[in-house]
Amino acid sequence: MKGLEGAIGGLQLRSEIRPRSQPREVQIALEKDPKKYPMETAPWKQSFWKNRFDLGSSSEIDKAISQAKEFFRVRIRDVLKIQRSFEQARDAAVAGTRFQKGGQFDPKTWQAYCEKDARDDIRRIQTEMKETGKTLTMLPHSRDLKYLVEIVNAVAKRTYDRSRSLYQELGLKADPSDLSPVRIEVNCRSTKLSNLQKTVERLCESQKIDMAKLSG
Repeated sequence: MKGLEGAIGGLQLRSEIRPRSQPREVQIALEKDPKKYPMETAPWKQSFWKNRFDLGSSSEIDKAISQAKEFFRVRIRDVLKIQRSFEQARDAAVAGTRFQKGGQFDPKTWQAYCEKDARDDIRRIQTEMKETGKTLTMLPHSRDLKYLVEIVNAVAKRTYDRSRSLYQELGLKADPSDLSPVRIEVNCRSTKLSNLQKTVERLCESQKIDMAKLSG
């Protein structure tokens, strides 16, 4: 019960409980000036206090949190922009206002769009996530990275699923390039837009990201 002091009497949330897993010098610093340090102490964040408190100051901790927040915000914004643009392009293909040749739907033009303007950008984002995610000095990034991977991979898979369904709507056979994804991660739990929206909301809530800023 040592690490739970005040948790019952003060009716604290579980995320407010101060962990006791830090080095002694960290505990002393916290007890000496508790208001100086942000209390991001949910159970899944405690590794931060154990391993990252040597950042040394609240300003550096705030900087690390801010950098991670921006990392997530930019990737969410970019991949959702790809998703919106892809759906608009698909709608135009169905309506016959784009990807036409000789008055007919042109599969080559459509596939060129899918690769250059959708999938290549997703591949870039996935590469950035792998590289930058390893160096993030912020606390809950392991769980939040899983959210981000789910979002990006779902959008990637939709570029294949929705392309195949486009061919079906037009009475055509799916293009071979839509059947075997190349150099792109498409493993995800769901590609439904409702589930995609929920995952975005969870990640934004965790990172305290204003969803209104995702369109910027």
